This record gives sequence, C-alpha cells and structure tokens, in this order.
Amino acid sequence: LYDENNHSFKSIDSLDGIKFAPTMKYGFSIINELLQYPLIKLKNTQNTINGITFNENGSYSYTPYMNEYQLNIVNSHLLDFSDIVKNCEYIYSDDIQETKREALDLWKKIGFQELKEYTYYLFEKYNFYIKYIGDAIIEKLELILEDFSISQGYAILYSSVTGAASYKQTGIAHKHAVYSINTYISNNIAKRKS
Repeated sequence: LYDENNHSFKSIDSLDGIKFAPTMKYGFSIINELLQYPLIKLKNTQNTINGITFNENGSYSYTPYMNEYQLNIVNSHLLDFSDIVKNCEYIYSDDIQETKREALDLWKKIGFQELKEYTYYLFEKYNFYIKYIGDAIIEKLELILEDFSISQGYAILYSSVTGAASYKQTGIAHKHAVYSINTYISNNIAKRKS
C-alpha cells in the first residue's frame, strides 16, 4: 500500500485479492495500534474528511479500510523508501530479551489468527458448520503454536480436517465428525512431536 512518490499509504480497500489481515477485526486493531503509537496518521484528503464522523460528545469515528494514511515521520517527504525501511528495521532496546519476548508474543497472536482463519476456510471447504468450531479447537490452535511454525500448523489442520471429512463420509453424524477433529489434531501433534 505504500506509495514511494507521495510517502503515503493507499486505502486498504484498494488491495485487489490480497487480505490486509486474517480478519477485518484484527485489521482494525492493527490500524488502531499504528495510529495510537503514532507510526502513521490520517492523510489530509477530501476522502479522509468525508470518512470521519464527528459525534456530539467530541469523539469521532472513521472507516479504517477506506481512509488513506501517511507516515508520522518528521520530513518524511525527504526520505526515500529504502531509508524508511532501514529506520523501521533498526530496533533500539535496552533490554533485547524483553524485545524478543514481545516479538514472540506478537508472532503468536498473528499466528493464532492465521490458523483460526485457515480453520474457518477448511470448515467451509469441507462443508462443516462453522458454528461447531468451539473452545476445544481454539485451544488446539494455541497448542500448535507452542511447538510448531504456522506452516506446520497448516499441515496439521489440513490433515485433521480432511481426516474428519473422510470419517464423515462413512455415514456418521455431522456433529460427531466435527468433534473428531479435536482427536485428529491431538494425534497429529503427538505424531509430529515423536
């Protein structure tokens, strides 16, 4: 979304066929955090002004995916893209161990959302009811991230859901097939650990 010439970001809804974040709610959270720090700021355009609604109590609301943003760096127009990337890549920290822990926590949050979205995708693909994705399956996603990468998690989920889909073909109840996904995930985790 970054436009090198104007040092600004196009609106997220201009992405064609690429998801900004695993879920729209998570995308809103990312934008709010970037605005809060503030690493980015709303770009002053007519579209941005039209997208902001001012409330009577002095607060305002906006549509995060429709607005344009710009970097909140003094004299950012003097920087080229490679300078901006270098500035963003350099992490200054008095306590690098704390920074590593924060990065791991952030990775786990992102990974969890990715695995959750993939689970919804697989459920739709194999005609399982999404409403049956319960706490047990969600807990398994967190368990996967304790020992495996996101791509390994994809493999575990794919194998588990396809196994349950095959099991469903034997004529068992739909709900029972969904419950078997938990067992398949546990078995896949145990097999890969051993």
